[in-house]
Amino acid sequence: MIKKAFTLIESVTVLMIVSMILLIGLSGFKKYSVQYKEEFFWKQFEAEWDKAKQEAIYSHKHTDIHFDKENKRVFFTTGTYFNHYTYVIKLPNNLNFRLSRVTTLEANGHLPPQTINFFENNKIKYKLKFQLGWGVYQLEKNS
Repeated sequence: MIKKAFTLIESVTVLMIVSMILLIGLSGFKKYSVQYKEEFFWKQFEAEWDKAKQEAIYSHKHTDIHFDKENKRVFFTTGTYFNHYTYVIKLPNNLNFRLSRVTTLEANGHLPPQTINFFENNKIKYKLKFQLGWGVYQLEKNS
C-alpha cells in the first residue's frame, strides 16, 4: 500500500529534530549578543573617556564620571552647573557594580588612582583601574 501522508511518529520526530537545531542556534546567538553588547559598552566608554580627557586638557574643564549602581549606567558630566554636557552609557544587562561612586577627571587631566570592579553573577569580570596622573586607565578582563 502506498502512503500519501506522513505518520504521526514521523511528524513528531522531524519536529523534535528541527526544534533541537533551532535551540542550539539560539543559545549560541545569545552568547554572541552578550559579548557584542559588552564590546559596544567598552567602546562607548573609551570614546567618552578620550573626549573628557581632551576637554580637560584643552578647555580646562573637569569631568565627573558617575558609576550609578541603581540605574546600571555610567555617565560623564563635563563643565559647570549652568554650562555642562552629560553623556550616559547604559551597562549591558549581565554586568553590574557593587557601589555607586563618582570619580573626577581634573581640569589638568589627572585623576586619583582607584579600581572599579564590574561583576557578572557575583564574580569579578572586569577591573577598571585608573592610574595616577595623566588620565590613563587599564581594563583587565578576568576569565
